[in-house]
Amino acid sequence: MKTVGRHQGYRRGEVALFQRAIGYSHPDSHVSNYQGEITVTPITKHYPPDTGAAFIWLKNRQPDKWRDRIWHQADVTVSGPGSDELLRLFQERMQQARSRQEAVLAERGLLPAPDGD
Repeated sequence: MKTVGRHQGYRRGEVALFQRAIGYSHPDSHVSNYQGEITVTPITKHYPPDTGAAFIWLKNRQPDKWRDRIWHQADVTVSGPGSDELLRLFQERMQQARSRQEAVLAERGLLPAPDGD
């Protein structure tokens, strides 16, 4: 694709998105057939503003003001158990969750009952 063509395409896309965002009208024609007689009637088609297109247009034009995410930076100090203790707690809780899952599946008849029951 040529660079000039690409930029023209981008510009056309920007204009189309802006028109969709604010709403627009354009001339058109309606063709009808009544009892074998074809009639062409000039009309004006109206398209209302589209909030989704407006939001996209604003995000692209003013990203600092309209972005979806707001970034926060914070300095956090974590105190508590050391990494060995956290690993032990994690493994303990995972084993409890596995045991509970197996009991529920067995209760529903989806697994054989545990040997202890």
